[in-house]
Amino acid sequence: MKRPFIFAMGFTACLFFISLFVTIMRGHWWREQSDRVIITVNDQPAPCARFYTEHSGHIFLFRIPQGCASSDSEQLYAYDVSKRAVALPNASNHYFIPGYAFIKNLDGVQGIDLASAKAEGAPLIRKWPGGFSFNSSRIGTPERRIAVTLRNATSTSR
Repeated sequence: MKRPFIFAMGFTACLFFISLFVTIMRGHWWREQSDRVIITVNDQPAPCARFYTEHSGHIFLFRIPQGCASSDSEQLYAYDVSKRAVALPNASNHYFIPGYAFIKNLDGVQGIDLASAKAEGAPLIRKWPGGFSFNSSRIGTPERRIAVTLRNATSTSR
C-alpha cells in the first residue's frame, strides 16, 4: 500500500517542478511566426528569413540566415514595438530550433540600438499599418532596406 502512495507523490512532485520550470522559462521561448509575415531585403522577398514573437507580442526577433537574400553572414534583429527601435541582439544568447527561438538572457534581446553611436548609421525606421521597415548598416556589410509586412495587411505603402 505504501508503494502506490510514494509513486503518486513522486509523480505529483515531478509535475509540479516541470510546470514551475515552464512557467519560469515562459518568456525565454519565442514562437516562430514566419508564416504571418513577409520579410523583404532591398525589396526582394527573403523566404528563408525567420520571424519570432515574444509571448506579449511587443518585441519581434527576426533573423536572416547566411546565404538568404545575398547575406554574407547571419543577421539578427530585434524590433521593440513600444519604443519603435531596432537593435542588434547578441547572437550568442539565441538558440533556434524548428518553430521556436530560445533566448538565454532576455536582457540580451535588446542588444545594440541601431541608432546608437556603436552602429554605423541611423536605421531610418518607417512604420505603417501592418508593417515596418528600416535601414541596416551593420559594420562590414552593405546598407540594406529590410521590411516586415503582415500577410493580411491591407496597406503596403512605405
